[in-house]
Amino acid sequence: MDAGFFKVLVSNSSDAIVSINEDSEVVFANDSVKRVLGYEPEELVGEPLTKIMPEQFHGRHHRAIEAYKDTGERNIDWNDIEFPGLHKDGSEVPLSITFEEHEYKGQRVFSGIMRDITDRKRYERTLEKLQSKTRSLYEAERKREVAEVAVSAVAELLDFPIAAVYLYDETSELLDPVAT
Repeated sequence: MDAGFFKVLVSNSSDAIVSINEDSEVVFANDSVKRVLGYEPEELVGEPLTKIMPEQFHGRHHRAIEAYKDTGERNIDWNDIEFPGLHKDGSEVPLSITFEEHEYKGQRVFSGIMRDITDRKRYERTLEKLQSKTRSLYEAERKREVAEVAVSAVAELLDFPIAAVYLYDETSELLDPVAT
């Protein structure tokens, strides 16, 4: 396969790909940076990588790059690390990033392949809430406690504004509200 094939492949990847030089200046960004981070690729080329990083990570990034250039030792795993990106609108985007180092035209280049994991993080938070509610149900000792946990779970997990549990009272043959 020729270089043109690989250029098309990288340009059309569903993952955002950003490459920087040793000075941490963006030298390449593919079209997916628009979908993931809100920037047109040409808005990033020539800019410092910190433009797409939350400010609290700027110093850490610069120290890590310098240490790697000096020692050649990685201080983090470069495969599938979770790190927030900074969207053009100022919001943080949870990313899974894999870093690579390569040489291009005699220069050392570092590339980050970034996948937006917003949906995965939302799913993980939902599972954590569900596990917490399940534990609470297991620990509940009375019907009223079970009903209160159930109503809370419906409100939080399904985002229902109103929820209630009624129990049937055999004596009065009425539904009795026990949790809302």
